[in-house]
Amino acid sequence: MSFKCTLATPEGLLFDNTVNSAIIPAHDGQVGILTGHAPLLLKLGAGLLTIEGPGTKSTFFISGGVAQMKDDVLTVLSDEALAPEKLDVEAARKDLAELANSATDQTSRGRKLNRARAVLRVKGLAD
Repeated sequence: MSFKCTLATPEGLLFDNTVNSAIIPAHDGQVGILTGHAPLLLKLGAGLLTIEGPGTKSTFFISGGVAQMKDDVLTVLSDEALAPEKLDVEAARKDLAELANSATDQTSRGRKLNRARAVLRVKGLAD
């Protein structure tokens, strides 16, 4: 069984296809989605979005936004979505070092730290 999945950012639509499953990085952990999933609204975190369809697998690094599953349609609206190979590990490491002792507003600092840590996890460089 399959369901429709779309991924969009402020720049435009990045994915629109029929899929069999999705694993979404929510703000508090990963959530798996299959056909027939109950209606759901999620706040997104930073991490790897994995979408599997008939004979295909797509992955995107996403950071922030919301996802909704309703009537076998998954809609993911993210602030940022990149192919994992386009992630800049050195920039993430630099952000972690700079933000570790920064007096930046805590909300903004936390989001940036979470994003940098997620980039390193996706690249297999952190737990």
